Amino acid sequence: MPKEAIIVGHLNREEIVRSEIAKHTDIHQAKLKNIIVPKHMAKTTFEKTLKNIQLKGLADFRNEGNKKIWYIEGGTVTKFKELEKFIKDLEKKLPKLSKEFADRTLSEKAQEVKWLFSLYEGNMSFINVIHILEKTPKKEYDKSLELMHRYLETNMKIWKKDKDAKYLIPELMMSIIQTSTFFNSLLEVLPQGRSRLAAYVQKHTGVPETRQPWYSRKAKL
Repeated sequence: MPKEAIIVGHLNREEIVRSEIAKHTDIHQAKLKNIIVPKHMAKTTFEKTLKNIQLKGLADFRNEGNKKIWYIEGGTVTKFKELEKFIKDLEKKLPKLSKEFADRTLSEKAQEVKWLFSLYEGNMSFINVIHILEKTPKKEYDKSLELMHRYLETNMKIWKKDKDAKYLIPELMMSIIQTSTFFNSLLEVLPQGRSRLAAYVQKHTGVPETRQPWYSRKAKL
């Protein structure tokens, strides 16, 4: 048999088995075998095909007692795994990333901090909206929040340890407040809100009230 025909045969068998698994949320291997063997292939071929499918990441199984339960991971699970891998890679590369970050100019650092935080903020908003609109299962929702928190925490470790942290963290805080509709509304409606906000910002960033962007607005009142 020509080599191409052998390859096509393998792929066809894999597709037959994978398609059958996909029809079920979970399927016991014995039940799967009864469906596939001998109608589509021999028992030995079936077992080899299952192994190939798993190695290629097309399907997987979990053990429940002495049973093998086959399933195909959904897009959400795959997304979580990819994001978790990305975050783990970041965590492993912290020393290298910290050094690369330290070598940048203050302006470049500030831009990167605000950009990365905006990614975090945008993703968090998206996760929350989708959770409300589509009623995301709580387990998936909690997993999303956990991963995004780890993403921010990993980046914060770099920023906080940097020699310019005393400038970067206040800059980030100021940026968050300046671009927040909530904070801006608070400043317009409640005069006392300015004093409280100014005190909060000064406490957590070290930026005195006179250097805060709403100081001039307060002075005009």
